[in-house]
Amino acid sequence: MSAIKRTFSDPLEPIIYWDTSFALAALVTSEQWHAECHAFRLRLEPIPKFVCRQARNGVECRWDATPLRCVADYEHFGDRLLANTGTLSVVSEFVYDEVAFVRLRDLLAAESIVRGIGWQTLRRADHTFYQSLMPRVNALWSDLRASTVDLSLPPAVRARAFQLMNDFHLLPTDAYHIAAGLEAGVTAFVSLDADFLNVDGVIVYTCLP
Repeated sequence: MSAIKRTFSDPLEPIIYWDTSFALAALVTSEQWHAECHAFRLRLEPIPKFVCRQARNGVECRWDATPLRCVADYEHFGDRLLANTGTLSVVSEFVYDEVAFVRLRDLLAAESIVRGIGWQTLRRADHTFYQSLMPRVNALWSDLRASTVDLSLPPAVRARAFQLMNDFHLLPTDAYHIAAGLEAGVTAFVSLDADFLNVDGVIVYTCLP
């Protein structure tokens, strides 16, 4: 048994967890599979604001106001079913960390080739250049924040990730993404990582052949 594989044109689940590979491909135009992932991102685009049942005096609450602890937190988000897709995109802090790392590494690596030095050497030696990259990372985070809701990470995520590594021979980063989703009750993921397809009991949206 393995994951249920779905294409980007298949029906959507109510909640979908973005892993780092998809987030980067959807948000960075130079990434492979950007066109496909960007189009799928548009299918998942949330309504940016809504009025929750707890709102008073017409005060609007944003989707990103509070990290979701679990799927049951939907009950606190009022009339949650979105008119456009009915799907909520979620991420964990792992995605923010990895998106920033990969983007910075790639930008530093491109410049390091021009200068003929390693990217880590460049990072340590030229703080001005490193600082010039930060607005691009911040813009990437802003785009991610605008399209998704944060999942908080309970302590059980670590044990769940270790079990996934043992059961399905996953790398730690993949295992933590899946564990973060599963511990919150999310069973649908979007990823360009073929290893996700080896995990039993989950749904994986992908554009991989």
